[in-house]
Amino acid sequence: MSEVPPTRMNQQVFKGKKKAAESGHKLLKKKADALKVKFRDYAKMIAETKGSMSSDATTAFFSLTQAEYAAGNFKQKVAEGTLTAARGKDGQ
Repeated sequence: MSEVPPTRMNQQVFKGKKKAAESGHKLLKKKADALKVKFRDYAKMIAETKGSMSSDATTAFFSLTQAEYAAGNFKQKVAEGTLTAARGKDGQ
């Protein structure tokens, strides 16, 4: 960097640059904090969704296992479209 003469004018210029840099840094810090909060919210929402998907998958697998136990292997009939739904003994 070249020599800058120590005049009052240069002092005012550098004070203005320092103030602008500090306010810019402060603004970027606020923005980074806001992005961190948003990221944590997204991460929390993803974790909750994964948890609910896990319980749903467990329930679905258990239901499939019950159906296969009750009706045998019916996957081929479902794929062909020849199987129709029937009500159980309890009417549901």
